[in-house]
Amino acid sequence: MNDDKTIAYKKNYSIIFTSFYLVQGLHNGIWGITLAFYLIVNIRRFDEALLFLVTALTILPWSLKFFIGMINDKYQISEKFGRRFPFICIFGTFGGIWWIVMSFYLPLEVSLIYMFLMLYGLLINIGLAIADTAIDGLILDVTPKDMLGRVQGWTFGMLIFGQMAGGYLLGISFIILSLPIPWLFMMEGILMIIVCFTPYFIEEELISSEKLYVWKKVKDILSKKVNWKVFAFSTIDRIDGIIIGTFYGLMVWMSLGFIKLEGTTVTYLLSDEGLELYLVSLFFSVLAVIGILLASFIGGRLADKNRRLAVYFGHLVYIPWLFFSIFLIGFVGGIIGYITFAFSNTVITVANQTVRGDMSRKYPEMKATYYAITISAANFGMMIGAVIGGLIFILLALYGADFTFIYFIIAIFCVGVQLLSFWVFMTIDPAEYEFERHLKKVE
Repeated sequence: MNDDKTIAYKKNYSIIFTSFYLVQGLHNGIWGITLAFYLIVNIRRFDEALLFLVTALTILPWSLKFFIGMINDKYQISEKFGRRFPFICIFGTFGGIWWIVMSFYLPLEVSLIYMFLMLYGLLINIGLAIADTAIDGLILDVTPKDMLGRVQGWTFGMLIFGQMAGGYLLGISFIILSLPIPWLFMMEGILMIIVCFTPYFIEEELISSEKLYVWKKVKDILSKKVNWKVFAFSTIDRIDGIIIGTFYGLMVWMSLGFIKLEGTTVTYLLSDEGLELYLVSLFFSVLAVIGILLASFIGGRLADKNRRLAVYFGHLVYIPWLFFSIFLIGFVGGIIGYITFAFSNTVITVANQTVRGDMSRKYPEMKATYYAITISAANFGMMIGAVIGGLIFILLALYGADFTFIYFIIAIFCVGVQLLSFWVFMTIDPAEYEFERHLKKVE
């Protein structure tokens, strides 16, 4: 793949992109973490399984990113405002409005609250999923090849930072200061609307006047063996993330005496209506964010020098961590373990996203669609991982296995997954994604 020609990429574009993902991260954190504590405080009890089901239903729009990408690639709502901006602005504003509505009315009766949460969550995520898909396409449209890694790193880092800030820092600040949590909902809605207007200042690429036959292009994408390799490594690479992250957290918390595990039941040994648990979670989340931000910066810069080397480096740190993580427990071990896990996993994520972005740009008229397929593949991998991890846990626990042994088996499984993902990546011709200056060295 030839290196890009000079593209007029302005510094404020990076600010616009990272601001969008920071606010999206706040959305994830507020919905996934703060909301549960809001329910604890206000209704004193809640059905976690039902809340999980509600959350699962509200993220359904994200499973449609493939179709959203096709629509965004094919249709230009306004020639004056470009192909991407109207989708970002209109639908991002739509999602933000529902955050604001929720701040004014969220009934706390048990018989109603889950229904309204599902309604609000679904409407918010419809808007955000469409805006997110369009901004992915915009990033690929305007970012030069030699900056794509850094932009992917910055946006991913801000997404996770926003998630931790929204879920923990802002959430705990509101709780400690006794501020109404609905104000946080309103703030998120206003911020979402603001950041979805800022892409107006990005100069979009000119669109071909020729009619775009979307399904024909999709068939062309799906007919290429190399694309299936990309989809396969995108899927396999994400299988282990949720599994190892969840079970390593349990290992550390058990070693610190914060929880106990009997079979598959986790009992929290903390008090103070969840506030102490919130503080403990905050501490370890801050450690993870430190690793993620470092990796976003280093991994992005490395990927902009050499795509293949960035993938190598991430695996070189991550796979050994999987082997030795069983020993990284207790306070000091947990600090080292959390930072190392977050760092190595993020380097791999940033490097892989950059490669997927390069592959997407091989189809100039279908960049958003192609990238959305790879993201859908990655999400599918996480879903598979959650199922497999749960089955391994349940089966071994039923046979009375010690949790340390269960974790060891899960870690070995994750090593196998990463080696398989790396092998699939190695079968992709570097000419498809690498800088031209490195191709002779690879040969």
